[in-house]
Amino acid sequence: MNYFVETVYQAEDIKGFYDAFFYSRRAVRTFTKISRVLGVFLAGLCFLLAILMGSSAVSAFAQDGDGEVGGILAGATLFFLGMGWFFLQSRGGPVGRARAWKSYQHKGETLRYRFDVYHFTQESKGVRSELDYFVLQSIYEDRDRYYLFDSPRTAHILPKRDFQQGTPEAFREFISHTAGKPVIKIR
Repeated sequence: MNYFVETVYQAEDIKGFYDAFFYSRRAVRTFTKISRVLGVFLAGLCFLLAILMGSSAVSAFAQDGDGEVGGILAGATLFFLGMGWFFLQSRGGPVGRARAWKSYQHKGETLRYRFDVYHFTQESKGVRSELDYFVLQSIYEDRDRYYLFDSPRTAHILPKRDFQQGTPEAFREFISHTAGKPVIKIR
């Protein structure tokens, strides 16, 4: 059976890759989950402190004639806002996934994948690459797509909605058998 996928990546595809990338790093998977929760918690705590400092700064400006205390509190408010943003950006999942899409350089490009028993090809902007299955290091699947990692940081993303020939369900067994790697379900 041959498979054909023609896709234009959407934001959710790249955000899903971000999740698959962190899931694929087994050694840091648990640490990543803990640090993500901790980062979001610390961000929330910093934002709460910023709100408290900001309201205190407004009160101090209203009551203090020279505004020295209000200025210090306003500076602390900005500091906690910055720290909150830092924690959210560095460890917060939603922000990291959004950043992955924002930095993706090939928005709007059509990608075509063809799979047969010997190799698979990827075509984009008239450039065709032929790859053997042995280059695949790992294969992951979530509810909506497959991720075929050919290096620790790069993957071919196959949205299930874009299968033109063959079904996504049959593809799971095909790719696992042909590449000699298990398809690991995530989420």
